Amino acid sequence: MKGKLLFILILAVLALNIMTTGCARGDQPSWGEIGKTLTVRGVMKGLASSQYIYYFVFDTDGNILTGPKADPNTWDKYYVARYDGGNFYLKKPDGTQIFINDANTIDTTVTMTINLEELNSPNSIEFMAVTTDIQGNVLDSLSNYRVLKIQYQRFFSFTDTTGETSEAGADISRVEVEVQF
Repeated sequence: MKGKLLFILILAVLALNIMTTGCARGDQPSWGEIGKTLTVRGVMKGLASSQYIYYFVFDTDGNILTGPKADPNTWDKYYVARYDGGNFYLKKPDGTQIFINDANTIDTTVTMTINLEELNSPNSIEFMAVTTDIQGNVLDSLSNYRVLKIQYQRFFSFTDTTGETSEAGADISRVEVEVQF
């Protein structure tokens, strides 16, 4: 009787050990699952306005030497998120465009949240922030693109002190990029 009880106890401990090890590791979710997002916030010196177009441009090719410039004419191969006329859009390098549902403007801040799967599940992102007027003239931008290496950092904040413009709603004060899993 003792032998049977000992065998059942050992079997139960092994089963419990196997189950808890599997739970502790957990299944690694794919990039497309909810929660794998990139949130970008542009903070302006004045109130965000529909008289400006706010762009966040993303390069996801993995080459940190080839990030986007401030010139909209060079953005064909990049992902371009924009706030334009009260709506938020994401244009992909293939030219397709989707509406961004999780986005808003509150006072001086423009915020967009994009599923990383929409950006082809990158390991790093080179990004640029640009503000234009309605005609497409660049009013302000970051001095140079910035790099977020997703595998090493989840948050990036950059305070822009260059490229001052007299139009406070177009003047980029700070850009924050956050990856959430």
